[in-house]
Amino acid sequence: MSGDDRNDATRGQPPIVQRGRGDPRGTTASSPAVRSPWGNAAPLPMTGDLGHRGTPGRIESFSGGAPPGRLVEDARFGELYVLFIINLLLGIITLGIYRFWGKTRIRKYVWSHMSFRGERFEYSGTGRELFLGFLIALAIFGPPFFGFTIWVQLEPFPDPRTEPGRLLLIYGLLFVLILISFYFSHVAIFAAYRYRLTRTLWHGIRGTVDGSAWYYGWLGFGLALLNSISLGWTQPWAHTVLLNYRLSRTKIGTIPVQGAMNTQGLYGPFAIAWTISAGVGFLAIVAIAIIVAGSISEANPTRMSEITLAIVGVIAYLAVPATWLITVNWYRAALLRKFANTFTADQLKFAFPVKGGTLLWFNFSNALILIFTLGLLYPYVILRYARFVSRHLAIEGMIDYAAWQQSGDWRPSTGEGMAEFFGIGVI
Repeated sequence: MSGDDRNDATRGQPPIVQRGRGDPRGTTASSPAVRSPWGNAAPLPMTGDLGHRGTPGRIESFSGGAPPGRLVEDARFGELYVLFIINLLLGIITLGIYRFWGKTRIRKYVWSHMSFRGERFEYSGTGRELFLGFLIALAIFGPPFFGFTIWVQLEPFPDPRTEPGRLLLIYGLLFVLILISFYFSHVAIFAAYRYRLTRTLWHGIRGTVDGSAWYYGWLGFGLALLNSISLGWTQPWAHTVLLNYRLSRTKIGTIPVQGAMNTQGLYGPFAIAWTISAGVGFLAIVAIAIIVAGSISEANPTRMSEITLAIVGVIAYLAVPATWLITVNWYRAALLRKFANTFTADQLKFAFPVKGGTLLWFNFSNALILIFTLGLLYPYVILRYARFVSRHLAIEGMIDYAAWQQSGDWRPSTGEGMAEFFGIGVI
């Protein structure tokens, strides 16, 4: 960034704040009273005069018209959809290679149409960084995974009666590859989080993340194993451990994010979701047993046909995950509220007062949009996520810009290669 080009608007995009000479914050009036999620309804204090970034002892005052306690999202679906269609066509022409540049264009658009206190966010990542990261991951993981797939496809599947050793070898290698994928998926999650944060800027300051992606991989792998042994009952605790590791190593410039989550308030909604899902599972097993017993009885003249029996069996089988996907939204809402209320950055504190029913409808409606449009309204779902965050995230507190300096910490030169390879890449 040369000079202070944060005041320049993207073509066709009006700036959040109309800037004159100097910094306009010094002439900005106080914002109106805002009802706070923390329980007060008093106006947020507007004290001091920013002057220019880095002036000691200067506390911000807000740009005219910018709400101090909310993110502002002003993206347009039509503009984003044009980008999506262009990316889709170029991706087809280039056999998928352009998707890395297409994802970058989408991110730049979405980031630049989100602002906080009159300052737009910026995304500084490049398609080249994503492409190189994927090539590195492909060179490392491609030979064993693709080699195993080709070997299994070309060789006839062994008969367990005549070739038990070869069958055991195939399943053994498959199990090893699954374990490798499971470990590296956690490594990829942390590495992608670090990359996106180091490429995100606000007020010219980017985020940084310390810590080891390799250690995070072992941490996530071990907690997932413990979760399977406990039939899921360690999951709330595991979520707090993983979130604490990531957030406690996150900084915005030189300002560390502080706070530590615990499981208080999480096990209640989780236990309700788990118990209801387990109950539905038990009823599904009983129903399937009764149906099968009736169907195989020669004395039953109304026994079901094989097709009907299969349909009923599939419905009963899917009843458990469907119930879990519905009920777990109340737990996830509690996790979001806990997450936001726990961490602070400088004098900023956060709240995300979303309810379980609201989250359920949001996720369910997004799924319906993607299913019934065959993914063609994916850009609209992206916008819905941005607007959901801007609508529910509340931020309170002042910023001392003298303390917010650019960090010289290491940041990765390539991005999200493992996430792309293992299919967990996100916008």
